[in-house]
Formats: sequence, C-alpha cells, structure tokens
Amino acid sequence: MLRERGKRLRLYTTMGALWIICSAAAAMVAAPQRFVNAVAGGSGPPETIVINEILAHSDVSDAVELLNIGEAPVDISGWMLTDDLTKAQSLWARVPAGTVLAPGAYYVSWQVDPRHDNWSFGLSEAGETVHLLRPDLAGGPPLLVQQVSFGASPNDVSFIRYVDSTDRVHYPLQAGRPTLGAPNRGPRLSLVVIEEIMHHPPSGGEEYVVIANVSGLSVPLYDPNFPGNAWKFVGQDQNGRSHDMLVFPTSLRLAPHERIILSEGDPTALRQKYRIPEAIRIFRWERGGLNNRREHIALMEPQPPEADGVTVHYVVADAVEYNYDPNNGLPLWPEASGNGLALGRIDGWAFGDDPANWRAVSPLGKTAPRLYLPWVGVDVVSAE
Repeated sequence: MLRERGKRLRLYTTMGALWIICSAAAAMVAAPQRFVNAVAGGSGPPETIVINEILAHSDVSDAVELLNIGEAPVDISGWMLTDDLTKAQSLWARVPAGTVLAPGAYYVSWQVDPRHDNWSFGLSEAGETVHLLRPDLAGGPPLLVQQVSFGASPNDVSFIRYVDSTDRVHYPLQAGRPTLGAPNRGPRLSLVVIEEIMHHPPSGGEEYVVIANVSGLSVPLYDPNFPGNAWKFVGQDQNGRSHDMLVFPTSLRLAPHERIILSEGDPTALRQKYRIPEAIRIFRWERGGLNNRREHIALMEPQPPEADGVTVHYVVADAVEYNYDPNNGLPLWPEASGNGLALGRIDGWAFGDDPANWRAVSPLGKTAPRLYLPWVGVDVVSAE
C-alpha cells in the first residue's frame, strides 16, 4: 500500500517489512532497501530509533513499530527485538539486512510475517517488557537501545509512545484501533477519571481522591457482561509494587457528571469536615495510603475473563503519577503538598498523567463547586 505524508514517500507491503522509505525531495526513488515505562540503554549519542507502538493482544499478529525521530537516515539492519533477554539470541526477532529508516519513517516487525521468519515468541496480553537491541559494531554483545514495560491491553488496542508537556515519554493505550506504519492517534481516554487528589493533607487531615464521570452517560464501574468483575482503584506499596486500594462495589454506576469521593479515613468525618451533601457518595478505601512524595495511582477496568473462566486482566482506564521528590529527576507537580491544597485536574478530556493538566486547588469544590452539583457539566470557578 502506498502512502504519501508531507514530503516523504513511503512504500509498504500489506504485512511485514517496509521496503522503501525515502525523501520525495530526492526527485526519484533510490534502489529498493528493505527496510516502550520506557528505559533507554547503551552509551554514546542519543538514540533516534524509538519503539513507537506495541500491539500485544491480537487475533492476527502481535507487532512492534519503530520510528526514526532523528534528522538522518539510520541503518537498522540486524537490530533485535525480544521479550526475554535470557532467551538464546537465536530466538530473538531480527530486522532484515538492508533496512534503512529515513527521518520520520516507520518499520513494523510482525509476529506473523509471510515475507520473513515469524517470531519465536509472542507478546502477552497480560503485559510484559519488550526490548530493542542493536549490534555492537565493535563485536561485543548486543547493545540495549530501549525497553518498554506495559500492562494488560484489550483485544486490538495498542500501546503508543506519547510525549507529555515536560518531554516525559509514556506508553498509554491508544484511542481506537492500531495505527501501525502510520502516525498515532493519541491516548485512549476514559469517561471516568481521577479528578482531584489530596495526597498530603495538613496534620490531622484525611487523604482522599475524587473520581468523576466527565460524560453525559451513565457509566457502570463493573463489566456489564460479567457483573461480578468490578473496577479497581490501585496505588503502590512501600516497595513500589501496585496493589488494590479499593475494589468498587459490583453494583456501582455513576450518573452523568457524577463525582464520588474515595477516602482514607471515616467517610462520616470527611463529610462533616467539608460539609459534603448526603447526595455525594463517599467510599473508604480498604488498603494503604498515598505517598507524600510520589505515587502512581490508577483506575483499572476489568476485561472479559480468559478461557479458563477465572482469570481476569485489568487495563488502565486512567492513571496519574504525581511527583514531589526533587531528587529523582522527574518533573515536579503543582504546589499542593502539605499546604492544605489538593491537586485538581484541569481538563477531564485530556491526558491525565501530565503535570500541565493539574493545578493546586482548595479542597473539595471551593474553587470548583460542581463537586456538590453532579448535574452541572461545567466548571464554576470562584473570583478569588
């Protein structure tokens, strides 16, 4: 299939290798050439070849897409992909000889490929890590270019490389179907999101999280086809491992624009302190608390049970990783830590895990009274 985008000409096969990628400015096509949390590896100049899309749950073929984000062509002949660095290198997937990526061009490695050898492995729909390596021109062991760890994914939904306002790279699920060999659409957004976080209250205060249905639809927080499988609110333990903080009631459904509150402490005390109307539902989480300095929290949505009828994978519906640790090299979030203010989301229809989409707010609706008016669909901001 032939695609023309901007000033580049790209010639693709239906499945498998990208054979020719060149600049249209060259006036003619040269001789044919065959053509992840993310961690960069190796040494030397920054790598310009990145993992741009990962399809790990497909009834046809898993796939990994590479993208040249640099300004010069890169020969990726012999580059390797694997999901397990301990496997014999003979079992790794390899890019064919003569594969050159022009700036802005893609290469898609398919698990099932009629033109080249199939992968000896498959990616897990439950989540794992994919590693990209390149040959060492000095003759040493292969050099790690990048590795991307990802969680569970729905069928025919890929993970994409997404760069936030601070230039931090994320790999969220993509909106819509895979875009292998073409530009990504953007992150998949949820109708139900994390809207406010009090992670470090003043002494004597209570931690809480506000969950909002930002849509005009009624949204069940359970799988309608398997009502016993409910959404989860997850955080991290002291060792950084994810753990369930609250499994929502299996009958819980959010009305259009409804907000609910998840509380560390006694819901009655929280209601009295902030004069929260009885119409606002408050749920006490069952385990753990929020870290004052940094934590990854998420809403997790159940997928249909596996063939055994028991195993259920959960995918990220919405996630936030706030950071107030000045020593870890990550961007700092708005000043809402230990000073009586909370983190408030600016736009529920924008990517949530970006500090630019958050601001410091007065707790529970003092600057956004819609929390107490669940039928209101717009922000009401005070004149303070």
